[in-house]
Amino acid sequence: MAHEVGRLRFRDAASSTLRNCLNIGVDRSDTKILMTRLAAGQRAKARLTRHPTAVEVSRILEALTSSTVDVAIFESERAYVAAASNPDATFQPRPFTDSEEQLLLGATVGHGEDGSCSVAITDAAEGAIGAITARNAATELSEAVWTGFARQLEALVGETLDEGFHEAVVRAQRDPIVVVDHDLNISWVSEALTSLLGRTPAEVIGHAATDFLHPDDVLKTLEAMGRIQQGLGLYRVMIRLLDTQDRWIPVEVTGTDASNDPSVNGVVMTLRYADYESELGASKERVERVADAVVTGLRDGIVVADEFGSVTIANSVARTMFGIEETTPVSDLSLSDFNFLDDSGRRFEFVSLQDDTERTGCVIAGPGDVRHVRTTSQPVLDAEGQPLGTVVVLHDITDEHQARQDLETQALHDQLTGLANRHQLDTRLSRLAAATPDEPVAACFIDLDNFKLVNDNHGHRIGDEVITMAAQRLAHHIRDDDLLVRLGGDEFVILLAGLANEVDVDAFANRCLQSLSDPFEIGLARFDLTASIGIALGTAESAAAGELLQQADLALYEAKKRGRNRTELFAQPLADRATAEEDARSLLRSALDEDRLVMRFQPLIDVETSVPVGYEALARIVMDDGRIIGPGEFIEAIANTGLMWELDQTAFASACEAAVLLDRVTGEGPSPYIAVNISAVSLTHPDFADTIERLLAESEVDPTLMSIEITESAAFDTGPAELAVLHRLTSTGMKLALDDFGTGYSSLAHLRDLPICSVKIDRSFIAKLEPSRNEWSIAKAVVALAEDMQLGVVAEGVETLAHVDYIQRLGFHTVQGYHYSKAMPLTTCL
Repeated sequence: MAHEVGRLRFRDAASSTLRNCLNIGVDRSDTKILMTRLAAGQRAKARLTRHPTAVEVSRILEALTSSTVDVAIFESERAYVAAASNPDATFQPRPFTDSEEQLLLGATVGHGEDGSCSVAITDAAEGAIGAITARNAATELSEAVWTGFARQLEALVGETLDEGFHEAVVRAQRDPIVVVDHDLNISWVSEALTSLLGRTPAEVIGHAATDFLHPDDVLKTLEAMGRIQQGLGLYRVMIRLLDTQDRWIPVEVTGTDASNDPSVNGVVMTLRYADYESELGASKERVERVADAVVTGLRDGIVVADEFGSVTIANSVARTMFGIEETTPVSDLSLSDFNFLDDSGRRFEFVSLQDDTERTGCVIAGPGDVRHVRTTSQPVLDAEGQPLGTVVVLHDITDEHQARQDLETQALHDQLTGLANRHQLDTRLSRLAAATPDEPVAACFIDLDNFKLVNDNHGHRIGDEVITMAAQRLAHHIRDDDLLVRLGGDEFVILLAGLANEVDVDAFANRCLQSLSDPFEIGLARFDLTASIGIALGTAESAAAGELLQQADLALYEAKKRGRNRTELFAQPLADRATAEEDARSLLRSALDEDRLVMRFQPLIDVETSVPVGYEALARIVMDDGRIIGPGEFIEAIANTGLMWELDQTAFASACEAAVLLDRVTGEGPSPYIAVNISAVSLTHPDFADTIERLLAESEVDPTLMSIEITESAAFDTGPAELAVLHRLTSTGMKLALDDFGTGYSSLAHLRDLPICSVKIDRSFIAKLEPSRNEWSIAKAVVALAEDMQLGVVAEGVETLAHVDYIQRLGFHTVQGYHYSKAMPLTTCL
């Protein structure tokens, strides 16, 4: 109960209910004590919060007591932690401890039932305003130790500002301070009087204030002094004082009676210069000069006009922007002199604006000098909302506009040739379809023949020059309404609007074809190229849907197949064939994904022994109904696609496994090898050699039991890189055979350069093999040539006894064909 009484008493003392205390009759001296105690607590809170000494005291006592120690300041209903041995507790309010409540009742040191121990921090009246408190102290200390630390903190709270601080504050005051007695004698002045009147404190102290006071202001001053002495507090009066140059300086005076303070014993007055008109004029001039400096220094153009359109401000940026001389007086200008064209090219009147809408347009500063500008206009209104004028801000966005145009150009044009790109083509088709969906449209899909050789042999710089020259030649033939597009590489598209006649379109395409067949001369080099063109006719609607370009692409593909250097008009059979090829590609894709690709093996027979010396691995697909289909139904469709690379990898991996099994079941004598066909796509693949070597290692097959066969058409595309790959693989012991010999290009060069071990005469020669035909002479010459070069020679397509007789008479080493065996499963071979 005693604790509660003490707490309530302190709460009353620290609250803001002093008026209530007076009303219920509390003695004024007690109230003064309570207010003093509250002020001391606030000072202690300000002085001790995180003070280094307070923190150090809490840490020392923590070490001595083995307990958390707080330096707490008492507030109305709680304790405020100003410093603590645990820094996280600082600034935290908390309830009073039992020991602190004992201090509120007047104790100097308190020991609480909760294990706390506290010593009071007192004010000048010996009342507790705070405490040093230890929680659950494990080690007891003497009272002298506790009170010693408390006195150290009390000294911090009791410190006062030194006299030098007060003098510095007074010196920093711009307004002079004067102390006069009741007879208006000056007893003290601050040094600021010198800046106001030019007089030093020594020149005025001891003199009567009336010596410097305007005679007409004496009575006013005496009346003011009387009001101050009557206890009316602050008083404001306007007077004039004499400076050292005999000028009367207007001064505003406020005063406070401090006669009861023995250290002052007079009236304290503050003087302030009161020439408002002069200050206002200087302030106005300063504002105007700052505003002029800001407007002049802006990078944007600023034009200000009154409500009648007469210009009052036009900075140099605005003048330069509109080609107005700097020497032209602003009074001679009006808003109509600032010619601004909006985005539609119409003249724009700033004076008509009554809002702050942002607009863009352009201004013409001089011949050939067009600047793009973003402008905002802000009406100036008076207090009643009536217009006083207009402020126009002009921001030069020429660079931004040009950058945007450059981006648009890049987005719509080919960077090499400057022609339209695919995006612009799609945009044109969409607009045509929206405006005139039934309008006839023709598309010519153009591709340079064998352009890859130019890049490979002469570099991309020469290739780019050839493409640029080709673009210029094609551009010479198109009409204004036509669109010439570079799709990429050496591919172009010409969109012909309004042409529906096949004859006219074909004539146009042939003119383009002829222009591209002329030699391309770059420096000393000359390039004789041809082109292939696919043509499709349709409507704007079908073109926008992509159908027209797809048809032109199919026609181009057909022109390439038929020998290049020609035009080809799209017909429905081309689309049907494309659909069939797509179906074939899908069939192989699903077969690879679902592991439905199987291998069949056709034996290669030694002519003398009739014993298989090897097998050619041939891919087959197992259909869902169990049927097995051969490569004739899918190989052409994937000839130049990535699927061919996947097929070759799968086939080679299966062939390696077959070679391992055949080697295991073979008795005495050499094991048969497995030959695998490799396409031109795989041969030029960057991972080809690494993949083959990896598959050999994974299957643990002897490389001498594997042979790869490449066609002459694939060999035709081999460059130095592909030739190095073939040498790398044959160095492992693998065999290399040249397939379909006699049907490709440069056969003798292939025999010379490639690391082959055998050649296979194409079945087309064997089928017509008779002594009386040319095929007999060719086959005989090939066998002789192969023997001279120590190469094996294989006859493909041996299907009759007559064929067997012929090949034996010609000297073939190995034969392959249906007469001996069709391709069979591996189990049959085993």
